[in-house]
Amino acid sequence: MTNPPPAAQRQMFGILVFALGAVCLLINLAGLGRIVYDVVGAGAASNLVVKVLILDVVFAFGLGLGTLSRSRFGSPAFAAFARVYLWVYLAFTWLTYLAITLRVSSQQYSFLQYLSLLFMLAVELLAIAGLRLAAPTGAIGFFAVPMLAIVLFHLVLIVYRYIFASQPLSLYLAGDLFLMLTMAVISTSMLGENTFRTLVERFIERVG
Repeated sequence: MTNPPPAAQRQMFGILVFALGAVCLLINLAGLGRIVYDVVGAGAASNLVVKVLILDVVFAFGLGLGTLSRSRFGSPAFAAFARVYLWVYLAFTWLTYLAITLRVSSQQYSFLQYLSLLFMLAVELLAIAGLRLAAPTGAIGFFAVPMLAIVLFHLVLIVYRYIFASQPLSLYLAGDLFLMLTMAVISTSMLGENTFRTLVERFIERVG
């Protein structure tokens, strides 16, 4: 049976593991930003799945190292970093969703590009679900509000285009409606989950 490492050595290992995990997460965010720019801005979707899989590996590696630094070496830095990273990731997802909404509303995309836009949004939402496990906060409730605001903005664009501007109906309308309704369901479920959790916590506090 090996002796546990001294406190100083344990702390050094914790800092090193945390630093490696933080670098991986930052690389993931930077890489994802580049892919979103290529897909949303330039409409380039070549090798998208492979690129996302590579970033997913980096993300999982960073999240695993960060969690290890906290659970194995008792490093408190990852919890604070994960909260800040989560908020940055939420803001990044808001901007991505807004950019996708504007791109879809422009009606200048192919079916493959539309699927790529939805795929990128799904990847970011799944990453947020993973970050919630590492940094459980009440951020999801706040996250749902801007998402719902973008949903409303998208609805206004649809109403203006087809009611006030009297543009002819096309298959682009189906793309608009699917994106808007899907994000409306996701946003309201996040908001409802946060509200339900708050009510349960208050009930437990009163009973206790």
